[in-house]
Amino acid sequence: MHSPMRLCVVSILVMVATASASFAQSPEAERLGVRIRERVELGREMAAILVQPTEDVLRVRVTVSTGDRTVKKFTKAVKAGTPVEFSWKPPAGRIDYQADFDIKFANGDKGNFKMEFTVAAQPPLRVQILRSELDLEKRRLVFTQSRPAAKTELLVWAKSGGDPVQKKEIEWKGDPLTKLEIIWDALDGELGRLAVKTYDADGFWAGVEVEPFTVEIPHDEVEFESGSDVIRKNEAPKLEKSYALLRDALEKHKDDIEMKLFIAGYTDTVGGVDYNMGLSERRARSIARWFKKRIRIPVYYQGFGKSVLAVVTPDQTPEPKNRRALYVLTNMPPVTSTAIPRQYWKAAR
Repeated sequence: MHSPMRLCVVSILVMVATASASFAQSPEAERLGVRIRERVELGREMAAILVQPTEDVLRVRVTVSTGDRTVKKFTKAVKAGTPVEFSWKPPAGRIDYQADFDIKFANGDKGNFKMEFTVAAQPPLRVQILRSELDLEKRRLVFTQSRPAAKTELLVWAKSGGDPVQKKEIEWKGDPLTKLEIIWDALDGELGRLAVKTYDADGFWAGVEVEPFTVEIPHDEVEFESGSDVIRKNEAPKLEKSYALLRDALEKHKDDIEMKLFIAGYTDTVGGVDYNMGLSERRARSIARWFKKRIRIPVYYQGFGKSVLAVVTPDQTPEPKNRRALYVLTNMPPVTSTAIPRQYWKAAR
């Protein structure tokens, strides 16, 4: 019985929008309850002046400008406690603005004041986990992001649940496409979940979670004739049995993630390195093609020859336990491990 590792990766892209505290509030600004949306995720939000007055306002006029150009003018009456947004579409980048306010309160008071602020507007921050380099045994996670990273926070949970058992914060410098590597400490028990929250220089952030869990696809090993990769008719019932279990697993987890099947092949130590590598890959391909004709998900295969032994033996030892395959149902290439030390998967056709 094999217990391959499957990883469920959930990407959550979130922009942090905060109110500005970089300006000195005049009494009129405080009465108007002025805040600024200083960070804007393009395509999802607008730059905005937000007001929520503590008393009725008969008229508030706002003129937003940058340099010598007027961006937009607003005029509105606002009831006490009512949130109002004066918004405009900013260009990408960091833009300095000035807002001129002309207010008339319901009690007859009038006021004028100016406010200067900067809006940072950026496309959504994209973070990519390099799945082929995710190594749970070495506790290593590698990612890139679409803009230079300023800092990253990593939270680690044990499988037993509860609060995070580790928290790391790392500050970065350099090219945004440079591989950014995070190593977490050894755990007492199994890993439950990883959460990465990574920031750019403007304070935008994106979060990615990685949650490993196991799907068991037990199977009897298909026996091939010596030097052959042809599946014999009397071996097909073994694959039919595994196919039934695979169908059950696909049905059970169909709403979790988009799944793929990976077939890894191995040999014993009889024969040369190159010969066994090629033979294990051809046999893995035969099994992968058998499943590909029956299931509507991508199927991949790879051979490892005698480089990964289930039972360590001297060279030229015909050990049946080393002539095996591994069936891995997952949403990504299986993580690098002792059993799968390389990532050169080929699509079955």
